[in-house]
Amino acid sequence: MQNSRSLALCHYWVAFGLFLPAVLLGAWQMLMRSPLPAPLDDPDAYYASVTLHGTVMAYVLTTFFAMGFGYAITATSLGRPIRGAVAAWIGFVICLVGTVMAAATVLAGKASVLYTFYPPLLASPWYYLGAFLLIGGSMIWVVLMVVNMTAWKRDNPGRPVPLAMFAITATALLWAWAASGVEIASSAGPTPSTAQASSSSNHSSPSWWRCRLCSPCFRFPPLWKLPGVIAAAAGFSGGSERCRGMSRWCWRSACR
Repeated sequence: MQNSRSLALCHYWVAFGLFLPAVLLGAWQMLMRSPLPAPLDDPDAYYASVTLHGTVMAYVLTTFFAMGFGYAITATSLGRPIRGAVAAWIGFVICLVGTVMAAATVLAGKASVLYTFYPPLLASPWYYLGAFLLIGGSMIWVVLMVVNMTAWKRDNPGRPVPLAMFAITATALLWAWAASGVEIASSAGPTPSTAQASSSSNHSSPSWWRCRLCSPCFRFPPLWKLPGVIAAAAGFSGGSERCRGMSRWCWRSACR
C-alpha cells in the first residue's frame, strides 16, 4: 500500500507543482493585455507563455491529477495494492519525459502555437513528440484501471464493484476516447506537406495572428459583436486597419 501511496503522491506533486507557475503566467498575460504596466513587455515571451500555460492547464495538470487520483481510488476502494505498479511507474516516467520535452521546446522559443497547438501555426517536432508521450503514457493508466477492476471482480465473485472504482474506470475509458484525438494529431505533427501549405498562406505567420489577437476588439468584445470579431480574425475584413488601435507593444512587434 505504501508503494501505491507514493505513486499517487508523485503524480499530485507534478500536477500541482506545474499548476502554480501556469496560474502566474495567466495573470501576467492578463496584465499584458490590459492598459496596466506589465513586467517583461515582450510579445515573443507572451505567446510562448500562452502555449506553455495552455499545455499545462489542458494536458499536464489534468493528466497527472487524473492518474494520481485513479491510483489513490484503486488502492483505497479495493483495499489492496495496485496491480501493475511497475507499469504504473513506467507510465509516470513516460508522461514526465513528455512534459519536460514539450515545456523545454516552448521555453526555447520553438513552439509558440497559441493555447496548446493551433493550426496552421507549427511548432518544433519535439513539442508534438512531448505531447504524444504525455498522452501515450496516460494510456497505461487507462489499461491499469480496467485491469485492477476486472481482477478485483474476479477475486470477489458476486460482490458489486465499489462505486468509486467503477466511476474512475469509466472516467479512464472516457479519457482514452477523448485524448485519442490529441494522440493522433500529435503523432502526425508538422508533416512536409502541411508545412509547405502553411508557409504558402499568410495565415500561418505568427505576426498575422498576433495582429488580430492583440486587437482591442478581441479583449472584451460585446456578445453581439462576436461573429464580426471571429470573421475579422479569419481575415474576412479589417486588414491593416484593425491594427491601428492596438496597444503600443503589439503594434510595434506584431503588426509591423
